[in-house]
Amino acid sequence: IIRASNAAIISVTLECRIQSWNPGAEALFGYSAAGTVGHDLMMIVPEDRLAEAVANHARVIAGKTFKWETVLRHKSGRLVNVVMYLAPTRDRDGRIIGACAVSHKLTKRVLLKGTTDRTPEKSQLLERALHQGALHERKRIGQELHDHLCQHLVGAAFAAKAKSWMSIASSFV
Repeated sequence: IIRASNAAIISVTLECRIQSWNPGAEALFGYSAAGTVGHDLMMIVPEDRLAEAVANHARVIAGKTFKWETVLRHKSGRLVNVVMYLAPTRDRDGRIIGACAVSHKLTKRVLLKGTTDRTPEKSQLLERALHQGALHERKRIGQELHDHLCQHLVGAAFAAKAKSWMSIASSFV
C-alpha cells in the first residue's frame, strides 16, 4: 500500500533521520529512496522554514498528530507547496520512536482558499514546540552522558574488583 500510494509517505527517527521514503516521496521531492534514507529530513526544508520544521518535529515526537501546510524544496531547487499529515510512530510498548509524514502537493485552488499568515497564536505554539523540542534534546543528551558515564564507572569498578581478586589469588601462590 505504501509503495503503491501516490502520497509521499516518509518515516523518520527521533533525531529526524529518514528511515523510509516511498515512490510518492520520490515523485514529489525528486530524491530517490537510496539518496535519502539515513539523511536528515531537513534536507528538503527551505532555510526560512527550518525553525517551523524543527518545532513541528518536536511537537510530533511529543505525541501530537496534526496537519501542516508548508513549502518544501524539490531536489531541483524549486519550491513545492505541500500539506503534511504528521504523527508519531511508536514501538510495541507504546513509546514514541519517531515520526511519519504523509504529504500531498497543494493545488493552486487550495492555496487560494487559505492563507499562511502566522497569527500570534501560531507563533506562540511554534515557540512552545521549539522549547519542548530543546528540552527533549537536553534530556536525551543528558541520558546519553549518564549512560556513558555509568558504563565507565561499572568498568572501573569491575577492574578494581578484578585487581583485588588477583592480589588475593597471588597471596595463595
